[in-house]
Amino acid sequence: MQTRAELYETIGYHAYEALDASLIRTVVPEAMPQR
Repeated sequence: MQTRAELYETIGYHAYEALDASLIRTVVPEAMPQR
């Protein structure tokens, strides 16, 4: 069994955290605007 810190190091978790922080959330409109 490994510690959480060892697991995060193994999978490169902190790189994903940095990527997540750099992304902007896409918001999809619920309906198409009417003309």
